[in-house]
Amino acid sequence: MAERTTLTIGGITLTRVLYIDVMIAPEAAGLTVDDVQSVTWRSPEWASDTEFGASASAWIIESDGRRIVLDPLQAADEVLHDPAAGAVHTDAFVELMEREGFPVATIDTVLISHIETVGMMARRDEDGGWVPLFPNARIVIPVASLVEFERVPREFPSTAVWRQFIDAGLVDTIDDDTEVVPGMRAELTGAHNPGHTVFHFGPSPDATWIGHLAVSPLHLATGLCAQQHPEPERAWELLQGFRDDGRLLLGPLWPSPGIGRWRDNAFHAGAAE
Repeated sequence: MAERTTLTIGGITLTRVLYIDVMIAPEAAGLTVDDVQSVTWRSPEWASDTEFGASASAWIIESDGRRIVLDPLQAADEVLHDPAAGAVHTDAFVELMEREGFPVATIDTVLISHIETVGMMARRDEDGGWVPLFPNARIVIPVASLVEFERVPREFPSTAVWRQFIDAGLVDTIDDDTEVVPGMRAELTGAHNPGHTVFHFGPSPDATWIGHLAVSPLHLATGLCAQQHPEPERAWELLQGFRDDGRLLLGPLWPSPGIGRWRDNAFHAGAAE
C-alpha cells in the first residue's frame, strides 16, 4: 500500500494518497543549488544538497458523506499524459485509488485550485479526446479562475481540455470565502495566477492547504520567486503569514509526508505541535 498521511480536523478527514515521490533539479521551481543549500533544515525530508523533493499525489476530503479529491496529481502533465505512457499512469492511479479505499466512482467533487494543468482530473478516450476520470463527480474551480480563463485566452497545455469540459457543462464554481464543507473555507490568493485559491481547515484556522504558492517547502524560506509567481511579493507575503502562526501546512506537490509546521525558524515534517 502506498504511503499516506491522514488527518482529522473537526468533522473533516483529510487523506493524502501518494502516487510517486521524485527528486527534481531546483531550476524547475525557480531555485538554484545555492538556494537549496541555504536551507539548513532541507534534509532528510525535503531536499538533498542539489535537488528538491516533489510528489504527484491527491488529497481526499471526507465530511458528512462527501468525498472530494483536491488537485489530483496536478503539475505533472508532461509525464502523466505523454502519448506513449499516459494510459499506463492513469490506469495505475485508478488502481491506487481503489486499493487505498477511494474508488474513483465514489468521489462526488473534483476540486481544482486554479486552471493550469489536467493532472488526474481527466483521461484520454479511445478517439484521443478527453473524459472525466471521476465519472460521478462535478469539477469545481474558483470563479475567479474561470473569469480569467474566459477573459484572457492562454495556451496552457490543458487549454483544450478545460475548454471542452466548460463547454460541456461539467464545471461548477465557488466564490472566495466559500465554505466547501463545514470547517473548510476557500481563500482566493492570486499571486501564482489570478484564480489561485488555498483552503483553510478548522476555526483558527488549524491547517492550510497551500496550493502552488510553495512548490517546495523550501519556498517557505527562500523568499521571492518570480519564476513561479507573476506576483512574487504577494506570494511571499502570503507564505510568511500562513507560516508564522504555527498552523499545519499541507502542500500538494511536497514529498512525503506532505505536511509540516514552521517553528524555531525551520519547517518540521509531520503534524506534531
